[in-house]
Amino acid sequence: MSTDSSTSSASSPSSGIGMTPGSSDSVLPVFINPYASVNVKTHVPIELDLQLPNYNKWNAFFTAMCGKFGLLGHIDGTITSRPTDPTWNQPGACVRSWMYGSVSDGANQEPRAVILNQEFVSLSQGDLPIEAYASQLKQTADALRDVGHPTLDRQLVLNLLNGINPRLANTADIIANTRPLPTFTEAVKCFA
Repeated sequence: MSTDSSTSSASSPSSGIGMTPGSSDSVLPVFINPYASVNVKTHVPIELDLQLPNYNKWNAFFTAMCGKFGLLGHIDGTITSRPTDPTWNQPGACVRSWMYGSVSDGANQEPRAVILNQEFVSLSQGDLPIEAYASQLKQTADALRDVGHPTLDRQLVLNLLNGINPRLANTADIIANTRPLPTFTEAVKCFA
């Protein structure tokens, strides 16, 4: 079986290095992390779930899996993290994705909702442009929705006004006294 080297990529299983065609007929090495294709369900056959008393069993499977691949340092803190080092970050990202793939959605919804709600009500504009501040509010509201706590548009408007820079207080007062309260999008446009 032959392959055309100009359209295929080769990799060395022992090094995890693939070769990808680059510009000017040069071939650039691409690191292919061997952990990226590991199916967590093969090694951790149960999901961590708050409704079931299965943490110890899940923990044993997950720790064993990380041990099989030499990645215990990513979960037990025995190896100092190196956030700027891709050789640390890539396996770390794999461990995080294994964790997310073996935890039920309901296992962390409420604790995450508490943190997100605190973030949502304490956001303030500061020196941010109104668009960036509104985007932060919207992203946090979307994250709350994703964990089962949707935010009403009216709440978005009120939080927008609550955290607005004091130099925009006059516009905020006008919006707050408008009946019916404008939509979030309309309120943001009033500040633009």
